[in-house]
Order: sequence, then C-alpha cells, then structure tokens
Amino acid sequence: MAFSIRSLKIRQQILLVTLPPMFVLLCAIALLLYAYWMSRQTDRAVRQSAESVIQGEQLLRHLTEMHAGVRGYLLARDPRLLTGYTDVEPQIPQEFVTLRALEGDDPAAVAAVDSIDAAVRDWQREWALPTIDKVKRGDTSQFGSILAEGEKRIAALRKQVATLLQADRAENTEY
Repeated sequence: MAFSIRSLKIRQQILLVTLPPMFVLLCAIALLLYAYWMSRQTDRAVRQSAESVIQGEQLLRHLTEMHAGVRGYLLARDPRLLTGYTDVEPQIPQEFVTLRALEGDDPAAVAAVDSIDAAVRDWQREWALPTIDKVKRGDTSQFGSILAEGEKRIAALRKQVATLLQADRAENTEY
C-alpha cells in the first residue's frame, strides 16, 4: 500500500520532515560531547604522565645526590659532604608516595614503584648507612670493595628508575 505525504495530516507532515534532521542533530551533539570527553581524558592522562616523569627524574636526581654524598664522605672523610645525603633522605618517602599516586591507574607501574622503593630502602640499610658508620668509626679497610658495591647498587637503582621513566615517556607519545 503506497502512501503520499499529502494524504497525511499537517502535524504528521511536520513530524515526518523534522524528525530525521533532529535525530541527525542530536547524534552530532552526542558525538561532539564524546569527543570533548575523550580529549579531556587524554589531556588528563598526558598531564599525569608528564608529572610522573618529572617526579621520577627528581627521584633519580635525589638518589644520585645521596650516593654522591656518601661516596664523597667515604673518599674525603669530611662530614660536610654528607649533607647531600642527609638533606635529601627525608624527602625520598614522600616522593614515592607522590609517584605511587601518579601511577595509580597502572598496576604494573605501581608495582615497579614499590619495587624501586624497596630497593632504595635496601640500598640505604645495606650500603649507605653501614658505609657512613664505618667512616665514622675510622674503618675504611675495604675502601675499594665498598665503593664498587655502592656503584653497582646505585647503577641498578638508576636502571630501575630509568625503566619507569621510559615507560611514562612512551605513554606520553601514545597520546
């Protein structure tokens, strides 16, 4: 059964002519809102990842300062050189808290931060503090092996932090 628009009432004719453009307009608005929401999400993720990179670089810098302070103290036996360690040490736990919060969306990254945190605590407990105590006591008989162990351990820590930084930088380039 064929029908014609002319056979419809005026109200039905108006609906038939206006509903399809209204539907298209609503779909366009919905797509626009979705695109806006996605751009906001992407912007937030990129900003968070950039902040994570900055925090990771600061952590790396502080670990290097701490190691240099202990190493300088071991070499020169000058307590003033130890300020690089003692000034930065209280900041390290807060830096890990901040880094964990920034990486909160990625469980693998949070696990990496926890691993680095544990490694830093181990490095302090097993190398930095015993080395400081040995120098204070005047026992530097194993001077070469202490330095070598310290270099090996800080290199491993730097590598772990650098791996985390590379992952964050790669995440930035994805967006």
